[in-house]
Amino acid sequence: MRCLAVGAVYAGVIALAVALIAQAVDDRITYAFPDFTDIEPYEDEIFNGTYDVLASPALDGCESLVFGEGGEQLYASSKGFAKAIRPEDLDLIGSYHDYDHFLLFEEEADGQPGYRVIRVGLDNETGVERISSYALLDRDLNVVGGSLFKDRKALTPREFGLLMGIYDPTEKGLATLPDRVASQGGAASDDAAADGGYRFSGTLTNEQYVICKFAGTDDAGEKRVLVFATPTVDQGSYRDVTDEAQSYWLLLLPVGGIATALLMWAEVRIIRAATLPLSNAIEAYGECGQIDIDRADVATELRPVLDGFCEVADDLAHAQAEKQRMIADISHDIKTPLTVIRGYAQAFRDGMVPAERERAYARALCEKAERAGSMVDQLSAYAAMERPEYVAARVPCDAAQVVRDVCAGLVPLVQQRGCTLAERLPQEPVLAELDRELVRRLLTNLVGNSVVHNEPGTRIEVQCALVDAGARLRLRVVDDGRGVPPELAQRLFDPFVTSNKERAVDKGTGLGLAIARRCAELLGGSIALVDAEQPWSTCFEVRLPLR
Repeated sequence: MRCLAVGAVYAGVIALAVALIAQAVDDRITYAFPDFTDIEPYEDEIFNGTYDVLASPALDGCESLVFGEGGEQLYASSKGFAKAIRPEDLDLIGSYHDYDHFLLFEEEADGQPGYRVIRVGLDNETGVERISSYALLDRDLNVVGGSLFKDRKALTPREFGLLMGIYDPTEKGLATLPDRVASQGGAASDDAAADGGYRFSGTLTNEQYVICKFAGTDDAGEKRVLVFATPTVDQGSYRDVTDEAQSYWLLLLPVGGIATALLMWAEVRIIRAATLPLSNAIEAYGECGQIDIDRADVATELRPVLDGFCEVADDLAHAQAEKQRMIADISHDIKTPLTVIRGYAQAFRDGMVPAERERAYARALCEKAERAGSMVDQLSAYAAMERPEYVAARVPCDAAQVVRDVCAGLVPLVQQRGCTLAERLPQEPVLAELDRELVRRLLTNLVGNSVVHNEPGTRIEVQCALVDAGARLRLRVVDDGRGVPPELAQRLFDPFVTSNKERAVDKGTGLGLAIARRCAELLGGSIALVDAEQPWSTCFEVRLPLR
């Protein structure tokens, strides 16, 4: 959780850096090219004599002029602009709020080029724009008709530019039309522009300004007029500003690098602090074999790791104890017959065996040797099958016939112990892929377990049937003997587990069922002690896949 928190802080820092840089880029482009909307929020302050906003760096390059109710100049951004705009020019400048502006069209009158100037305003009743007046100008800007400029005989190029919303300190490009005018729309041709005349559709130059006025009143009710002019934005200046603004994104490289380095440093420290108690516990376990750690000292996310480590350590301790028990049991099981063999052999060597007992002694030596050999064979088989590389040798066969052959080979062993062996097998063939030797060892150990641990006269039966819709083979070995003690049921298939507490040599070593379980696993199946049906008291069930 601490790592996630640090990651969230890192993401927040990067997001904040991106937002700040984006804002800086936007502000640089916005403030590099101010327009009339930048003045609108400050109109009341300006009309009441607070002119600081007009001199702010955000309006660098703009020109502004404030007139009072009597036409006096209350503020001017520069002396040149103060001289250029006079009170009588205010009627020629469009109004920002009143929608009062001029439309100019080139047109011919009596075959001579000229202009039509239309004044458009907003109807207070309908709220729709309407034409309030118009004027006709000839090519030299003389007023030749209309009521718009009835008190003027002519307009200067500067005044003509103001009508179009253009303020040009140099008055370049505001000359009258040349002799030739385009045939449609009144737009002058490129040749006309080349002659030095002003193109009516013309593109503004970087020396010109776009001009507009804001009209209002101060808190005392006196009228105020603000004339504001913004510089023309040409392609070169816009590209320069945008390139400069985009370079701000390079700041993200050092910011991101520093933030990433701090993130990695913090994450490493957090992880080291979180894993230190667990590392110390593992080191201590390696030195003294004990885990001395308080679970509360371990980070919440690592507690499952600690629990797993403790569980593995417990399993390892149990395995070590089981290993010691197995070694002790093996030593005991093999030592017992070897001790008898040695005693009888010494008696023969020393000539202490009576003549009439030699045959009995010899028979006892053979039995004990066979017993010791059988133990070694079982240990060898168990060890071989526990190796990971051991693979069952499956071959196609009739499973019922394989079981029948195994049972036939077990009859002498069962009869020798005074028990009986029966079989209940399908009459028709059961096709399967099995390892015959593993099946033989599996059934031999199960039947042998019943023979060894029950009294003479016990009935044993081997059953074979198809289950799971014919997909699996079920083998059962049942008997009507004494049954399995409940305290052994959970550990019955572990090696060297037996009800023979005295470990008598004729009562088994405890490896038979462990080998049977391994045989079932190698065949891809399972083995279990299940509830027996009457009249049986014990039932071992094996389920094997046919393929």
